[in-house]
Amino acid sequence: MTGPLAHGVELPADAPARRALWRMASLTPDEVSSTVLSYGLRPTGGTWREAALRERAAHHMETHLALRELRTLT
Repeated sequence: MTGPLAHGVELPADAPARRALWRMASLTPDEVSSTVLSYGLRPTGGTWREAALRERAAHHMETHLALRELRTLT
């Protein structure tokens, strides 16, 4: 496995930069156990997940989403 120096980049300062570095080393970071707490999220897409998030937002409820879920929303 190679580190930041092998790729000519600085040490990552935050989570997105660390995930980018893992991808650069051909490793897939965990996007299921990384969660995001959302409140008032009203995606515009037409899937049942997006409808459920709009419903939760209308009732002033927070929602924990996996990073992978968040990336699929419209």
